[in-house]
Amino acid sequence: MASVKNYQWFGINSAGDRVNGTARASSEDELEIRLARSGIDVLSIRVHRQLNITLGGSRVTLRDIVALTIQLEQLLRAGLSLMDVLDDLAASTENRAMREILSDIYDQMEGGKSFSDALMSYPQYFDRVFVYLVKVGEESGNLEHTLGQLAEMKKWQDELQAKAKKIMIYPSILLLVITMVFTFMMIFVVPDIVKFVTDMGGEIGPSTQALIATSDFMVDYWYTVLVTPIVLTVVIKLLLRRSDPFRLLWDRMLLKLPLFGEIIRKIKLARMANTIGIMYSSGISLPEIIRMVRNVMGNAVLERAMDRVGVAINDGRSVHESFDITGEFPPLVTRMIKVGERTGRMDEAMGNISYFYDREAKELIERIEPAVEPLLTITMAIIIGWVMSAVLGPVYDIITQI
Repeated sequence: MASVKNYQWFGINSAGDRVNGTARASSEDELEIRLARSGIDVLSIRVHRQLNITLGGSRVTLRDIVALTIQLEQLLRAGLSLMDVLDDLAASTENRAMREILSDIYDQMEGGKSFSDALMSYPQYFDRVFVYLVKVGEESGNLEHTLGQLAEMKKWQDELQAKAKKIMIYPSILLLVITMVFTFMMIFVVPDIVKFVTDMGGEIGPSTQALIATSDFMVDYWYTVLVTPIVLTVVIKLLLRRSDPFRLLWDRMLLKLPLFGEIIRKIKLARMANTIGIMYSSGISLPEIIRMVRNVMGNAVLERAMDRVGVAINDGRSVHESFDITGEFPPLVTRMIKVGERTGRMDEAMGNISYFYDREAKELIERIEPAVEPLLTITMAIIIGWVMSAVLGPVYDIITQI
């Protein structure tokens, strides 16, 4: 019995319009017969590909999207058609996953879809703002200009993410080392030393008792120590996906973290202002901008704030008042927006907000980065000091008694 596969087809219906879709069939011939019965003349049929974030050892990163957007803009400005550009990039791109995406977008456009509609098939790589701006560029006939703006926006996001990740690499490695050293000492070293102390009749003080209790727990329940972080991570991720109240609580907690919460908020505000400025300069209405921007905030607290901004604007309030009444945006944001409203240069005002908070976030990261290393070193020294004092204290008592 032939296996059933998913196929993507492209054709022309009885009205002469290009149509496409997906269907399951045991073969291409069977699907072609079924489509012919529906009055569709088939142009092409191919096996429908379902892409994952990794494919053949490759994956699509934000940096790949930046490079793609820049290449699209430059080649379109050079006078090539979009279809030729996509065909050339699909043939020359080294990343296999990106080649598959570009080939699929090309096939969809060949079947009658617009570029923006084809991009919507990959929301994990092209967010709603990206797709919407591409659609505006298509309709205005100025797609290369829109792609240039998107390239700058994505490049800025990539640089900021790289800066934020950089500060986390060393602490993550050092925390892992501290955890491994502490676990090794508790399971393999401390039990033997404690046995020696107790056999010699040394006096067990409070710190030594705490060390013994910790060591006994890790020896008896070592699997709990290993499994608990994994289980907690999985549970938190599931709750963030499925529970809006939990996501709201979690995101509010992130914004209130010492130092890091301030960095997160500044990064979010910079991204919001940058996106609003680009969309506003593209001629998109403000209510539509607010509705779209809330989808790229990446924080439930700020998303709800943007919803309230949209409602207030629809009720007739000014833009700066709408931002102000949410209580989630600093006075600087509302003042700059007020200036933008009065001068009619909202895109410039948003650009200034984005520049200010981008600079603030980067400066905070640069100030925190040198402080992280000594802080974690001190933490490691405290742990080792506790272990050594808890062990050497009784040993010293035994030696003095001798």
